[in-house]
Amino acid sequence: MADLASSTATAHGVPAQSCFVAGLSDGGAMGAILGQTYPDVFRCVGIHSSLAPRSANDVV
Repeated sequence: MADLASSTATAHGVPAQSCFVAGLSDGGAMGAILGQTYPDVFRCVGIHSSLAPRSANDVV
């Protein structure tokens, strides 16, 4: 996902450190993980209605 964001930004002339990620519910959790894992790619993360990273460890 980070590679896709980087290559798309490069193809469209988006400056480095100008990519943002946003997500709702499960997508918010994915956005949080992307922001923590790739801070060099995503400058800001927007999250709505999602769990904080590591707040759940199983389905139950």
